[in-house]
Amino acid sequence: MSISEFITRCDAYCEAAKVSRVWLSKRLFNDTYRLDDLAKGGTDVGVKRLERATEDLASLETEHERQGADDQGAAA
Repeated sequence: MSISEFITRCDAYCEAAKVSRVWLSKRLFNDTYRLDDLAKGGTDVGVKRLERATEDLASLETEHERQGADDQGAAA
């Protein structure tokens, strides 16, 4: 996955989960501005670190989807 694809996926998660990019950046990188810096091309990230962040993002996405399904079940 390229950095631009990763940023796009992060932004989609932020919108769906109603969290800020700063929050997600802190969660994935322990750095509140890393996602912004990556998006601007002002910094880089190692392959292993990007892989770990991608896995963490996938876990967050799964958790969010599960919560959405639980909320829909409770509303029915």
